Amino acid sequence: MANGDNQATHAFAVLQPSLEEHPIGLHLMQILKMKRLVNSLRSIEKIQNLLRKE
Repeated sequence: MANGDNQATHAFAVLQPSLEEHPIGLHLMQILKMKRLVNSLRSIEKIQNLLRKE
């Protein structure tokens, strides 16, 4: 029971990947970080191109 209260109506669980899936999850997170970085760099390049046209 939450906080040791018998009247508690909520329960919480922490979901964790298996040991086999953990490296896969880390790899996918790295891929997402790289995609965000590439998108940021593309945005910067677009802004730079717009500034050059002015």
